[in-house]
Amino acid sequence: MVVLRSERNGDDSRYLRAQLNESGDLVLEGEDYGPATAPVSSDGEYEWVQVVAADKLPELLQILGADPAAGVIEELAARWSGAGSYQLERLLRETGLSTVHVF
Repeated sequence: MVVLRSERNGDDSRYLRAQLNESGDLVLEGEDYGPATAPVSSDGEYEWVQVVAADKLPELLQILGADPAAGVIEELAARWSGAGSYQLERLLRETGLSTVHVF
């Protein structure tokens, strides 16, 4: 497991972690809290899970500019944390490689 984002700005906080599940799928779990969630949440809390199926990981790694045989968690930790985590989420949306579940 790797933490890609852990930010706090006043009353707002943003958290994103990534891990592989038992099936080898990449699971990104995000949590945003505070007033900045108002456009999408009436209670100040927004949580979601984004999943990239194991068979799509080589394609994801290639899109990220990494060797398709690289370890996805290591790649995310090395190049897609902090500000890069927002770019990662954008790429996942644009490519359609992941499914998103909002809570």
